[in-house]
Amino acid sequence: MAKNNHQFDTIEAADITLAQTQSEVTPKESTRLKPLSVYIIGILCLLLIALAIIFTSYYRGSPASPTADNDKERSAIPAPALPAEQEVAQKAAQEAARERTTDEPFKRQQLATQRRAAQDILASVMEKQRVLESRQVSQWAEEDYKSALAAAEEGDLLYRQQDFIQAQQKYQSSDTLLTDIEARIPPLIADSLAAGSNAINAGEATQAKIFFNLVLAIEPDNEAAKLGLLRVETLPQVIDLVATANDKLASSDPTAALASFQQALKIDPEYQPAVSGAASTKEQISNAAFQNAMNQGYQQLQGSNYAAAVNAFRRALSVDPNSNAANQALAQAQNELGQSQVRALLSVAINHEQQEQWLEAVATYNKVLAIDNSVVTATVGKIRSQTRATLDSKLKSMIAAPLRLSSPGVHKQAKQLLVDARQIQPGGSRLTQQINQLQQLLIFANTPQPVTLISDNTTAVTVLRVGNFGEFTEKTIKLKPGKYVAEGVRIGYRDVRIDFVVGGKVVGGKNDSGSAMLIQIACRDAI
Repeated sequence: MAKNNHQFDTIEAADITLAQTQSEVTPKESTRLKPLSVYIIGILCLLLIALAIIFTSYYRGSPASPTADNDKERSAIPAPALPAEQEVAQKAAQEAARERTTDEPFKRQQLATQRRAAQDILASVMEKQRVLESRQVSQWAEEDYKSALAAAEEGDLLYRQQDFIQAQQKYQSSDTLLTDIEARIPPLIADSLAAGSNAINAGEATQAKIFFNLVLAIEPDNEAAKLGLLRVETLPQVIDLVATANDKLASSDPTAALASFQQALKIDPEYQPAVSGAASTKEQISNAAFQNAMNQGYQQLQGSNYAAAVNAFRRALSVDPNSNAANQALAQAQNELGQSQVRALLSVAINHEQQEQWLEAVATYNKVLAIDNSVVTATVGKIRSQTRATLDSKLKSMIAAPLRLSSPGVHKQAKQLLVDARQIQPGGSRLTQQINQLQQLLIFANTPQPVTLISDNTTAVTVLRVGNFGEFTEKTIKLKPGKYVAEGVRIGYRDVRIDFVVGGKVVGGKNDSGSAMLIQIACRDAI
């Protein structure tokens, strides 16, 4: 027999004739064969007994036995003690099974495979058992946990009986139960945290501690449960503050009540009675502020204080932006305010027109149209004022520069402007004055004025664009209003140039108090 692989030498059976037919055996031969048959049967019995002893020793030391090396791989779940009769019966069954498989290596291999499969499932059971016990499973799933262990113990019994298939099923049943228990942990934690928070909100500190401590037993590092226990410690103070807030509400002091609710929330922001109380109190304060603003708005509206009414309704909308009543009231107040402003501005614009302040009138009409561009009076007034403003600007420009009227082109424009101005009815005092001024300037521009030139009778005098007058002592000429240049030339002397204005200030000369303008021109600086 080999030592390492537990194999046996082949035993070959001998060909022995155990019996012959009656016809073949003679009485003498029959008498002679009887001792031989008994001998052969005895040898066979001894051989069977020896083989049984050998195979019994082999299986007791083989890997298929859970009492050898397999016991080291067994779970921590203890096997129940068997009664003596049951143990005897079990050994007998094992002996019978070994005898049946002595010459069946395929079946032995099947049993080894089944045993390993059972051990694999058992390893999973052991790991789940370790995890659940670390999470204090007995505190929250004791009965189901006991059922799982009982199934594993039944599997152990079947394992010892080498009924590995049934053992697998029991181990699998235990593993499934433990898996189901393990799957309860996340929802159990969530439900316990919620229940603890609900207990705090109900003021039940003791019950809240139970839930939070259960969570910490399952998951010692759970921050929510730790925070829950801290909330439990501050619960009496929070409850007192909420009671004070409710008392303030009962005495119609919502502002003080809100302050107490907010103090409670600073201690425990999640305490629902404080959260809901603060929210409802804020709503109460907001409703009061909204109603107060609306009342003020309607009062101002009735008193035709439209700007104040608009401000009041806007305050109401700042409290409740979605209020239809406040939006409609604001629209009404704004419309009344706009109409009031339009009426006031139209009055101002008309006053500007009466004062012939045309640019100011245009600006005021623009303000009216910015408020309501459908006001026809403002549109017409703006066109009228713009026309008069343009005419006024042209008239002022002509009057302010009368010397330009001496130019034929400008003179013609001034005459046409004068015609246009006379067509405006009613014209107004300012327009009338402007017409008279321009008319006089046009007459003056066409009327030559006397100009006396004084010289030394040795200087040749020339008035540019007028003529060369030669040498003289005094000469009077007539020139239309405008700008002129007189030049004096004398041999051996520096030339002289004098600019002067007829009908205006003389540059380089002087005006006589008489009717004639005096212009002195003579060359006196020798070269």
